[in-house]
Amino acid sequence: MIGFNNDLDITTGITVGNKFYFKTFLASMGLYCYDMLQQKLQIIEEPRELNEAWVKYSYYGAIKADKYILFIPYFGKYFVFFDPESGKVFYFEKERNSYYFTAIVYEKKIFVFSDIITDIIVFELDDFSHFYPFEGQVSAINLMDTLNVAKKGSKVVLPTQKEDCVVEIDLNLYSVNYKELERRGIVYNIVLSYEDGYLLTGNQPVILLWDGMNHYREINIGETWIRHETILWKQLFTNAMIRNNKVYFGAWNYKKLISLDLRNMYIDYLYEMSHKEISYLSKMGDELLISIVEDDNPKRNCIYTGQAGVVDFHQLKMRDSFKFPGAKQEYSRSALHFFIEDVVSN
Repeated sequence: MIGFNNDLDITTGITVGNKFYFKTFLASMGLYCYDMLQQKLQIIEEPRELNEAWVKYSYYGAIKADKYILFIPYFGKYFVFFDPESGKVFYFEKERNSYYFTAIVYEKKIFVFSDIITDIIVFELDDFSHFYPFEGQVSAINLMDTLNVAKKGSKVVLPTQKEDCVVEIDLNLYSVNYKELERRGIVYNIVLSYEDGYLLTGNQPVILLWDGMNHYREINIGETWIRHETILWKQLFTNAMIRNNKVYFGAWNYKKLISLDLRNMYIDYLYEMSHKEISYLSKMGDELLISIVEDDNPKRNCIYTGQAGVVDFHQLKMRDSFKFPGAKQEYSRSALHFFIEDVVSN
């Protein structure tokens, strides 16, 4: 379950200089740093509280904001701000029961998006004061959990849980505008902005290019690699990242890791996941980091160079034992497994 001898699972991380900072998605509230030059893993901070230390899906995304890195709580209890220069970590407890998943920096503010629009929170970067700009507005349609946010000027576009519908949010006016797209019966979970408009994917094997107005282009990726029988969620991809004029998609209910070349709209099928494997994408320096998870367990991390293909990357390991804060002894992997499954989970 915990995967102490396996690679750490990484849904997202932030590169600062030659160091890659991340929190794990499934296992721990701890904060980690991987030094890309020395190829060493550093544990910056151990889990703070037993009742949150091993909650699955605790932290979903991260963003660099001024001198800080913000780690975004999904099931987690805290917004975590980390200053790489000083090594200080600041915690702000969640006030709402929403799930937070992605964020954007705009004019010295961090907008952190949740599934419920009225619970979107904004932090001031100078003093960490916060407010809820959409509180009181009618929010009949919830947002879809996503690691991506599409921004053009002062406006962002995010996917919703309604078919063929996205929401446009004005960061200056704090206004919300739902946009009905051309009917395709798709629930989108990824929206990216690029030079010519927006790119969307969801629970059907198509990539939709949209100019933001009334023009659409549909790119079919085929049904061959959809795996309905093994993955519960219908969305085909976990997240997407743009690198060197190509969009890369992490595989969810689609067995292939794929890329889309924005210059000629050519699809390339890069790497095949096995059985119940899913993958999340991050940027580690100039390279693309692929974190592969199977049955909610971290399996391995890989590097995609774009030239040498996908290679296994085994340096990011957890220890064989762990000492809880305040505990007098270290726990073995098997003891932790029993404790987490039969005590904490129940």
